[in-house]
Amino acid sequence: GASEQPLRQPSQEQRGDIIEMLVTCYDRKAKRYTGAETDKTVADTIGGGCLPGWVAEIRERDFGPSGGNEEIKALRTEIAALSARLDRVCAAVGPRAR
Repeated sequence: GASEQPLRQPSQEQRGDIIEMLVTCYDRKAKRYTGAETDKTVADTIGGGCLPGWVAEIRERDFGPSGGNEEIKALRTEIAALSARLDRVCAAVGPRAR
């Protein structure tokens, strides 16, 4: 059956392309992607049937954890600030704010 087929593996060229892209878009010090990059965006950019799982495997082994990306960190910071602001507004308005 289909379960007996070996899992598809990246070609040597695809592995090289994945590593080249990770060198340019993965921040090893911060242990995360730069900008809005993810395993999926890297795979999509490489194309040719490149799978996000291949990118994840090579990134985990040779670069580091996913760690999200800079955009996610910025959004989390913004959400925390908005949440604190909303708490202040609710406190100022009083019980009817609930």
